[in-house]
Amino acid sequence: MVAPILVRFSLIVALLGSLAGCGSTPNNNGYGQQTYIAPTDVVSSPDNGVADVVAPADTNLADTNVADTATTPDTAVGADTGTPADASAPCNIAFCDFGLAATCPGQGDSMFLNCSKFGGTCAKFQDPTTNSSFGWCNCGSLAEGQSSCIDSTSAVTCSGGLAEFGNCPVGTYCDPSQPQYCTCDGKADGICPDPSCTGDPDCKSCIPACGQHNCGDNGCGGSCGACGMGQQCSGGNCVCAPSCGINKCGSDGCGGSCGTCSGDTTCAGGQCMTICKPACSGKICGPDGCGGSCGACSGSNKCNDAGQCVATCVANCTGKSCGSDGCGGLCGNCPTFQNCVLATGQCQACAPNCTGKACGNDGCGGTCGSCSAPTTCSLDQSQCECDFFATLTYTFDASALDFTNSLTRLFVEAQNIKADGSTDQAKVFIFPDGGLVQTMKVYGCVAKVKVHREYQYKVFTPDDCVIDYETLSGKTTFLMPPADGTTGPGCAPPLQ
Repeated sequence: MVAPILVRFSLIVALLGSLAGCGSTPNNNGYGQQTYIAPTDVVSSPDNGVADVVAPADTNLADTNVADTATTPDTAVGADTGTPADASAPCNIAFCDFGLAATCPGQGDSMFLNCSKFGGTCAKFQDPTTNSSFGWCNCGSLAEGQSSCIDSTSAVTCSGGLAEFGNCPVGTYCDPSQPQYCTCDGKADGICPDPSCTGDPDCKSCIPACGQHNCGDNGCGGSCGACGMGQQCSGGNCVCAPSCGINKCGSDGCGGSCGTCSGDTTCAGGQCMTICKPACSGKICGPDGCGGSCGACSGSNKCNDAGQCVATCVANCTGKSCGSDGCGGLCGNCPTFQNCVLATGQCQACAPNCTGKACGNDGCGGTCGSCSAPTTCSLDQSQCECDFFATLTYTFDASALDFTNSLTRLFVEAQNIKADGSTDQAKVFIFPDGGLVQTMKVYGCVAKVKVHREYQYKVFTPDDCVIDYETLSGKTTFLMPPADGTTGPGCAPPLQ
């Protein structure tokens, strides 16, 4: 039996390295221990290098800003048509909440890690590069440097108190007995993950060629590694991916710029903002319009709205018992039933005025009348009235009447009586044609209605039983009493 050949995990958590604050950047090629540092490109013209850092800058659109589907960087202005596709936007967000850590949710390269899988919880970490904080899982039950399989293809390793998440390269798996490594699966699946996988039948016909590449295809169906947050794979190497988004100015995160501001604008939060110009012309005090000051007044002087220092106001109530003191205060209040004559500052007896008023204030602290609930005094105080939107519903119930043997129909006319005594919103009901229980909804708040009834007998009589208008107050539901078969006054009981 051939002993399993082990391959180091490719820690792809992107917090990897700079975000984890654990020292050197982890190797992303998935194999070996060395740290790969991309060569610096100092060519000033567009080329296939990593990133131009010497002026003049490239004049064509950068590969990292345009949707670039070429396998290597190039100098084209528009989008390339080759494959595989580059990442449309770099992932540079990490957070943790309710025990679940995530990077860039909704993006293709987003990752999720359940902290409870290894006894971890959400914690805050510091990015030494940007000095900003981010959320991720702590190590939980794992000791520093200890690893644990999450499932058959991924594991976490405790590094600097942070749970670094890693995926096994295709063609390998995570063995719980040795979670710090990925074990070659030895399957004839068309994938040779690494030359060290000598027991893999696919490695006999294909030798992976990653060389100094730390990402992309290894030529045998496997991978040379994955790039972290804020990076993308270009020509087999992980390079910084500029990220401007909606920003119009400021840093692109890769040593470049998202744009510059012109004229009287300055860059703030990635946007060009108009520079505020203090306005102190003709002013010696007060705000300058930009959060600053045009100056301060001395002593007891105060700054007025015109930006001038003026002497503090001195109240003057000489000879006054009421009214203004000249500085926004009062010289006193008048007793009940007296008014202040503003011209003289003296109190005089108040004369109540209720002319044309039925309720409300009489002008001297008294009243011209009160309203019974639920009515209130109208604005002109001429009457007590209901709220404009108040409604009442009257219900007329004829279910106790015998329309089978005694009566043919009952006609009822109802008129609502408003708070001022006038009538409106009349309605005629026909029982049982409209049902045995019928309603009338009206605007108002005081239940008062006039009701007229006519009973039509089945047995012929010279006249019907007619009960002329009755005025009823305080009720909204009425039971129709039966008629006694006569036609004169009192042929049916009054409504209750």
